[in-house]
Amino acid sequence: MKKLFLFLLSVLAVGWVQAQDVQDRRPSAEEQALKQTEMIVRELRIDDSVQYHQLFDMHLRYARQYEDGCTRAQWLDKMESMNKDLQTILTPEQYEAFMNKQVQEGPHGPRPQVGRFGYRPEGAARPVSVPQREQEQP
Repeated sequence: MKKLFLFLLSVLAVGWVQAQDVQDRRPSAEEQALKQTEMIVRELRIDDSVQYHQLFDMHLRYARQYEDGCTRAQWLDKMESMNKDLQTILTPEQYEAFMNKQVQEGPHGPRPQVGRFGYRPEGAARPVSVPQREQEQP
């Protein structure tokens, strides 16, 4: 009985420690802002340091607001105001290219190819279409 109790206690302790690790791995506002800024800079091929810093400051401001917590309606309002900020930072051509890419791929990038039986990794063989058998005529 004592061994069973110690075993269960050790299992609970391991689970508690792992749960703490998951909370610690959440990226900070600065890391999120840097990742989002780098994504836009890469997609739009921005090489202007002023635009880069403006984008980073904007993303940092919104990431910190998001960390404070918000409802879905507040989050949608923040996304609308972030799009307005993007319009002021980016040139009209850059903004149009960014919005076109968002419409085509979505806000989180392109969706993975999904095959008949689930996810198909990139570079994997594509299914081959099998020709239909011709029906024999009597």
